[in-house]
Amino acid sequence: IFASNVPVISAIGHETDTTIADLVADVCAPTPSAAAEIVAPATADLAGEVAGYAARIDEIVGRRVADSRSHFELAVDRMNLRVPDTALPRQRIDDLLVRARLAGQRLVESSKLRLATVEASLSALGPKKILGRGYTITRLADGKAATSVLQFETGDRMAVMFADGSVDATVDRSSPDTAPGSDGSEDGADDS
Repeated sequence: IFASNVPVISAIGHETDTTIADLVADVCAPTPSAAAEIVAPATADLAGEVAGYAARIDEIVGRRVADSRSHFELAVDRMNLRVPDTALPRQRIDDLLVRARLAGQRLVESSKLRLATVEASLSALGPKKILGRGYTITRLADGKAATSVLQFETGDRMAVMFADGSVDATVDRSSPDTAPGSDGSEDGADDS
């Protein structure tokens, strides 16, 4: 986890336990569902940021190409005014401008490729992908995300979101953990 190039969220499921994973992860969430909620808004923010960077790169490259062309043409005009006999042939100027334009296009394509890589990484961390691995998001009757069994009483309504839809449910019984590992698992982790 410590050596991962991808940001890691630890979500073992019991706030009273501190694991090595919690200590080396980039972010520690109290439950897997809370981890999914941390990732979801960050993904939307990052996608907007990536789009902003792409627009900014296009603008900067376009401005630099235009500035370079302008400076180059100004320098050629000055040379022609000083020494008309040694003026560069127009074809040479056009060739240089084409090369400058191609270099700008390569820079833009390279930047777009990097942005596509970032977008693919963000997509892998999307909430639907996380839910597709078996996690759920449980919402209270008021629509807020549930983070604890203590938020429910017998008869309370809830919505449970899966990757492919959601179900409405009613609480028949709730069983808060009284100690870490009391659910019968060795480490006390809850996978839902």
